[in-house]
Amino acid sequence: MELPTVINFIFRYTNIFCQTSIVYDKQMQIFTTKKFNYVRVAILWMCTLAVTVCFVILGGQILNQVSVLEFVIRIMSATAFITVNVYAVFNGMNKNALTVELFNQVLRMEADLCCQFGHKFSYEMLFTWIRCATYFAIFLYCFVISGLFVINNVLINEYYLLLPFVTMCVLTVPVIGQTIPSLTILWLVRRQMMFLKQKIQCIISHKCCHDTLLICLDFISRYYRLRSIFTKCIGGPITGFALFSLLNGSFQYYNVLQYVRDLDGRTLPDHLFIISTTIWVLSIQLQFVILIIAIDSTAEQANETALCTRHFDDYSMKNTKITKQINKFLLKNLHQKKKFSAYGFFDIDNSVIYTVFSSIITYLVILIQFKQLENDLTQDAKNGNVTDG
Repeated sequence: MELPTVINFIFRYTNIFCQTSIVYDKQMQIFTTKKFNYVRVAILWMCTLAVTVCFVILGGQILNQVSVLEFVIRIMSATAFITVNVYAVFNGMNKNALTVELFNQVLRMEADLCCQFGHKFSYEMLFTWIRCATYFAIFLYCFVISGLFVINNVLINEYYLLLPFVTMCVLTVPVIGQTIPSLTILWLVRRQMMFLKQKIQCIISHKCCHDTLLICLDFISRYYRLRSIFTKCIGGPITGFALFSLLNGSFQYYNVLQYVRDLDGRTLPDHLFIISTTIWVLSIQLQFVILIIAIDSTAEQANETALCTRHFDDYSMKNTKITKQINKFLLKNLHQKKKFSAYGFFDIDNSVIYTVFSSIITYLVILIQFKQLENDLTQDAKNGNVTDG
């Protein structure tokens, strides 16, 4: 199994949903861009807009959500949905050339590592994981969640909602197309850094092959240049994931809480609806969490690999060109941890997960307070206690 075959499988998937437009040139052995299918882009955007309108106008009827607060919740949830889906395509079109450069550089680094150290990497596990994740996402959104929506709408005889909800589930399938390419790059880079770390530790412990140490440092420097490209590609999707997880997560957990507090009179269709929407939100939040953890883990591994050179203490090489280059490398990287960022707005590390989910809890409390206030005002109006002026 060759690495280009694995990556080409990913691009065949993302090309369908216009997140990329990339093909593999077997003659040149590199990935190249091709023209986007703008008709398909327009269809995807129109479908997303149509589903959003239906989601706001019709979706609220299923759980009798007719209050002002809950209608606003629907509006904001739909805004997050349309933002994530439309921006996914826009980001893919805008960053298509950078994505090609990113994957080509990773391919060259893999090839150079094999050439320099005679080590053959295996991609069977990676390819199996990618295929399983892709097929599972299709099964989850197109069959499991869509099936629950279909059963729900059939049971309540609201067939006009079938198409909007099924289309919404199908339009969620491309979300995995943002996650898998990023995780693939992170997995490859992290494995490269682990391999280089072992080489550097071996060289330092045996105090030999100092030229090889410089080669390792060159690979690490190439990774830092690669990091800037990856940051430009991943900044948008991460921001979109964070927005969706924050807004839709808050609103969905609020709906679940309200549902649990008032279970009396709930029917099977109501149960199916709340289960399907919860699975839908949780699946996207899970991708967000996995991606953040992978980014943080890769950054930490790269920093550990770079900093392990500080243990170089071969006094026989003191004041030589090799020592000076190592000191220069350490001076540049020792006191400055390299992190990924979302367009410079925030660093992408595990603290982002804490920030998002703590914000969800905050918004959940606010929504509950607004709901209580709304109930009090409604009750006062019924009792005739509301006065003018």
